[in-house]
Amino acid sequence: MESIESLNSLQVELTRKTIEFLKLDNVKNGDHITESLLIDYLNVSRTPVRAVLGFLAKAGVFTYVQNKGYYFNFDKSKLDSVVQKLPASEEDKLYFNIIRDCGKNLLPTSVNETELVNRYEIKRSVLTKTLNRLKQDGIIHRESGHGWKILVSPASATLKRDSYNFRLALEPASLLVDTFEVDQILLSRIKAEHKLTIDNSQRNIDSKRRTSVETMLKVFDMNRRFHELLAEFSNNQFYIESVKHQNRIRQVLEFDYMQTHDHIRIIQSCEEHLTIIDALSKNDREWASTLLKRHLSIAKDLT
Repeated sequence: MESIESLNSLQVELTRKTIEFLKLDNVKNGDHITESLLIDYLNVSRTPVRAVLGFLAKAGVFTYVQNKGYYFNFDKSKLDSVVQKLPASEEDKLYFNIIRDCGKNLLPTSVNETELVNRYEIKRSVLTKTLNRLKQDGIIHRESGHGWKILVSPASATLKRDSYNFRLALEPASLLVDTFEVDQILLSRIKAEHKLTIDNSQRNIDSKRRTSVETMLKVFDMNRRFHELLAEFSNNQFYIESVKHQNRIRQVLEFDYMQTHDHIRIIQSCEEHLTIIDALSKNDREWASTLLKRHLSIAKDLT
């Protein structure tokens, strides 16, 4: 069986894609997950697929039956916790490092690729992929030659204010459109994740353990997925893309704020989300919209 440490970068990425596949509604507990199925889905050879199957079996996602193969046998709401254990790719690490340095104002407004290669000691191919991702996210903009301009600064109080005002107008309204439809399965999964986060934070309070940057990044990722899930329920591409764009620039705008988060605020934020989730589970969209507006107003006042 494969361990996390034995997985190479390709196998880590294929493991992520396999977990996304397992989240699909047509995949059920007890399903036989064959090598050929994943080979076709992932469009790769047999060797990396075997590594993925071995790792996921060790993680408890699959049950291995001698002479028969692998069977899916896991709580789908906990699949994200498996993803969190995977090491980040080189591109992910560089993306985070650039976001972190933008968030701390450690990078100049304009920077060229050679400076970035030297600063982060990475291959130019990794840098190219990461810069294109940052460009798509609206964090940076290409200048002439090999130069890049940073568009988002955490020091901009105006940008933070404008972002929250836009979200206050946008997100509560998305819950009220006539195309809005809740997927109760997805809602229950994110609810379970919030409850787990509350439990972990409460244990950390009890043990007087401080919040780590890693913890805050995980909380931010859950926060991001929560707001994007609500937007996806609107079935309106304009709402969905706008919320995703706001979340991308929030990585820089709120980096310092994330680091000052303590476990008490994490719990409060999760509980605010849970009230919205409970309202949506009862199909009370107007109340959910009101709660979402209040939640965003509280966050705006704190940042």
